[in-house]
Amino acid sequence: HTWSLAVEEQYYVFFPLLLMAAWRLGPRRIAVLLGGALLASLLLAEWALRRDATAAYYLLPTRGWELLAGALTAVVLAARAGASGALEPRDRRVAELASLAGLAAVLGAVFLFDRQTPFPGFWAALPVAGTALLVLFASPATRVGALLGNRFLVGIGLLSYSAYLWHQPLLAFARVRSVEAPGAATMAGLALASLALAYLTWRFVERPFRNRRTVPRRAVFVLSGVCLLGFIALGQ
Repeated sequence: HTWSLAVEEQYYVFFPLLLMAAWRLGPRRIAVLLGGALLASLLLAEWALRRDATAAYYLLPTRGWELLAGALTAVVLAARAGASGALEPRDRRVAELASLAGLAAVLGAVFLFDRQTPFPGFWAALPVAGTALLVLFASPATRVGALLGNRFLVGIGLLSYSAYLWHQPLLAFARVRSVEAPGAATMAGLALASLALAYLTWRFVERPFRNRRTVPRRAVFVLSGVCLLGFIALGQ
């Protein structure tokens, strides 16, 4: 389930080089360039989905448009901040409707998509566009922004990355160890367990490693190198 990290790392390598090459064009032309790349990647994803769905799902060229949507969102936010000095849209009603539409799009994808939904083609644009709308318009001044800013949901957000890493092994091993498919109660219990484990990981791994006084940068590189060598040895 860490395949997405590989896609992100490839993006982090190539995208800065693209920006460096296009920086002299200025923000507007860069936005046009990003939009063109986004559209090309989305069309490629839809085309590849009909020919090799596995490749379309896992490879950067067919998933890059989703990351580029985030880049374009950042460009819009930067332009808005530079023009007005604030990130709030002038028309609050537009912000309310746009953030509500964004939340509806994300929830719609969560509850309506299933194994038969073609992905990551045009259907994937629904949650991606919804997320972009939330980032752009769901400020604390809107109802949706106030809802998403709830302390409980923010807490879930803090644990989300650790929960992402924990939930898959728990659910996968439960399926492997079970003669029949695990029931809803078992899966719900494992989901809660993943949050509990995520808290421990966040508290005792993520937070200390983010504190340079606790774990210096040199120690991070040394420990990473030792662990990498250990995994290479195990792989042999």
